[in-house]
Amino acid sequence: MKKRVLKCLGFLFLVYVIVWSTLFIPRPVQFPERIVKLGYPISFVTLDFSTLTTPMGGAPDYVLERRKFNITSSWENTTRKSQSRFIISYVIVLFVMCGFRWIIGKMIRKVRKHKSGWWP
Repeated sequence: MKKRVLKCLGFLFLVYVIVWSTLFIPRPVQFPERIVKLGYPISFVTLDFSTLTTPMGGAPDYVLERRKFNITSSWENTTRKSQSRFIISYVIVLFVMCGFRWIIGKMIRKVRKHKSGWWP
């Protein structure tokens, strides 16, 4: 019983790490809003370069248009986080990972059945 609970918790933590790791994928700035949306499959963090109070917010467009930003670029810019979008992203990745786990488990069972002589 404890083993199963630990496996489930480990699986949920793996999904959590995967969702947060998508923030490190670089994205270009979108003009004219001067924003960067981070996170997959649904963006849940937005970097805002439109305000002049931040160093990159005051940068001209030609400086921003050739650069890509990720969550490590946000220490000097304002970010907006959406908890509901994060939960939706988490659930989507959870279902995809459960689907992969189910498919791989089914393939392993089929191979084991074939090796044990039950396969026609």
